Amino acid sequence: MQATLTRPTETATKAEPRQKPRRRRRWRTAGVTAATVLVIIWSVAPFLWLIRSSLSPVGEMTRIPPAWWPETVTFDNYVDLLVALFAPGDGTTTVQLIALGLQNSMIVCVAVTVLNVVLGFSAAYGFSRSKSRLWSAALNGLIVSRMVPTFAIIIPLFLVFSHLEIYDSFAGLVLAELAVTLPFSVWLMKSYLDTIDVELDEQARVDGASKPQVLRKVMLPAARPGVATAAIFTFLTSWNSFIFPLVLSSSPTVMTVQPQIAATYSDMRADYDVLFASTVLACVPPMILAFILQRQLTQGLLSGSMKG
Repeated sequence: MQATLTRPTETATKAEPRQKPRRRRRWRTAGVTAATVLVIIWSVAPFLWLIRSSLSPVGEMTRIPPAWWPETVTFDNYVDLLVALFAPGDGTTTVQLIALGLQNSMIVCVAVTVLNVVLGFSAAYGFSRSKSRLWSAALNGLIVSRMVPTFAIIIPLFLVFSHLEIYDSFAGLVLAELAVTLPFSVWLMKSYLDTIDVELDEQARVDGASKPQVLRKVMLPAARPGVATAAIFTFLTSWNSFIFPLVLSSSPTVMTVQPQIAATYSDMRADYDVLFASTVLACVPPMILAFILQRQLTQGLLSGSMKG
């Protein structure tokens, strides 16, 4: 009888330590969820407020206290920018300057991305397949060059480009962006090529393919996720570049959109309507590119850990 009376007490005593880890896990999960929600709100809220401001008339943008939603929604800012984008003028108005900046950014970024893929993939293939210490030292030097701050090379580039007469030109901006983006692209694509079996390109050589054919028809399709990842990062880096186009260009026909947007705000004037709408439009091309290549981007970023 005594044994039967003590069993429930023993069971309850054993159940209490089991419930404590469960409560701790629940509190931990709740804390992680709350922190995640706060991070998402902190990251997304400024962009949502930017969109809200771009849809407001000029008078509502500076009103205190501000309204969470514009009383009058207007798309005039976007219409003016799109009209100027497809029918650019001479850059006499702020809208025309922003439109020229968007066009210039697209020209520079596409050129930089294409050159990074062509030159970077060829160099990455050489670094990946060579076992020489000289090639390894060259790769380390290439990576170290990427660690040099931008402001440390901007003045030398300005002097060299002025001497070569490519200052304030697309060629100068493309070369400057290549100096920053190409080392990272080579390293990124080389890391992905290391995960591809060497027998694949050796078999292609046995079948009679030349080195250019091996690169173009065999290795490039196999390394598509790594190439797409390098292309996205290159495009984003050159699109968000500010110091290079600010120092290495001076005319509206060459300057990219980042300095042009910054020029809309000063102590004397602030074109808030154009500023907010142009900033939203400047975010669209990178977002479209990342959305189109998101599958290849994920595979390229996870390839090392999955295959390593």
